[in-house]
Amino acid sequence: YKSIYFQVQWHELLRETFKIKIKYIKTFLIDGSVLCLTPVFIKKKFLYTLIGSPLSGLNTIYTGPIFRKSLTTIQQKQSFTSINKLLFTLRPNYIEIGMRNSEFLSTDFTEYLENEKYKYKKYPTLNIYLKNKEEIIWNNFQSRARNIIRKSQKNNVEVREVKINLDWLDNYYKMLIKTFTKQNLDVPHPKSFYLNLLKINESFLKGFTAVLDEKEIAHSIFLVDDRQFIFLSGTANSEGLKFAAASQIQWSAIKKAKNLGLKYYDFGGIGIKKIDKFKKSFNGDLSHYHRWTYMTFI
Repeated sequence: YKSIYFQVQWHELLRETFKIKIKYIKTFLIDGSVLCLTPVFIKKKFLYTLIGSPLSGLNTIYTGPIFRKSLTTIQQKQSFTSINKLLFTLRPNYIEIGMRNSEFLSTDFTEYLENEKYKYKKYPTLNIYLKNKEEIIWNNFQSRARNIIRKSQKNNVEVREVKINLDWLDNYYKMLIKTFTKQNLDVPHPKSFYLNLLKINESFLKGFTAVLDEKEIAHSIFLVDDRQFIFLSGTANSEGLKFAAASQIQWSAIKKAKNLGLKYYDFGGIGIKKIDKFKKSFNGDLSHYHRWTYMTFI
């Protein structure tokens, strides 16, 4: 399975960074044929046991059960029934299950989850369809996005694809801290998360830096995830904000993803107002990933 979220190397990164446990569940018939594979992430928080596939806050956004394509909706339900029983042997206080595609939202499956006291919620993201011609993608941006990218280019801001190494990540994190400090916020992930990216095969990672007069003013990290290019994280200093370096990086990343032959460019979710305005200016199509959660506490 080509998705980075199902790679053992990504799971090891999460294990080392967040000090979690990871289990793998295989669901199969009596004859041994596999119906479903599910990585499960287990985190202790105070007295609570949180488990999930995915599990919020761990960069496991598109993880979840992988069903064999030929399964009927009834077989999907039966497979997850078995998984669910096994999960409850771990005595969880919270369970989170996700689906990437709406094709699994069958009546049988959703009714079963509702009967088991799971609550459904869908999370939005924005996608750009990369099979369109570059000119069509560009013209589909809001005029605001096109204008500030042109402005950035006219001010001699240059975007470079970079090899992600220790020095680059160190500079990235220093700029990221300053970005969040200005907003009186904590960086959502520890530095070890970013440094552990060095252990990931470089084919899954892409880095971009915007420079002005050879000075670094913005950085971004992207994941190559199966058929899509995902925006993972970005930061900019005051000059980067002034000269719209982040927007030009996005445009460079979109063109890179298209050249790689990928199908979608994913902005990595929306839901934070300050960032959503920026992401929405690229006029991506709204799509959703799906979550069901079970809790023993309020």
